[in-house]
Amino acid sequence: MQPLVAALLALVLANSSLSGFYSSFLETPGILCLGDFSTEKPLLLWINDRLMASGVAMGAGFSGQ
Repeated sequence: MQPLVAALLALVLANSSLSGFYSSFLETPGILCLGDFSTEKPLLLWINDRLMASGVAMGAGFSGQ
């Protein structure tokens, strides 16, 4: 239920007068630091990566092999 609500909210924000705010929010840099390792990507890429990983995990659970 939560992904559906998030998708609907994103759709409304992207097509409203707040679309500029929404776009700049998705371009906000997200940084992950673990010891000496550090990576920085826009928030949109972090979200896409997480959704792709969820899809693969769910697909693996449904494979008949």
